[in-house]
Amino acid sequence: MPNTSILFETTKIGNIVLKNRLGVAPMTRTSASPEGFATDQMAQYYEILRPNATIKDFELVD
Repeated sequence: MPNTSILFETTKIGNIVLKNRLGVAPMTRTSASPEGFATDQMAQYYEILRPNATIKDFELVD
């Protein structure tokens, strides 16, 4: 079995220090309104993640 302990080590990207090397793909893009605005559903999703995450997302451009 491969050693995966590196996933849980602190790392640095630029001037941002991350507690571990795990990431979650942005999954709220399809929850936006048809005009591309954030919705209550998106806010609830981020509220669940917030205690344990550094949240970085991006804008959807058509």
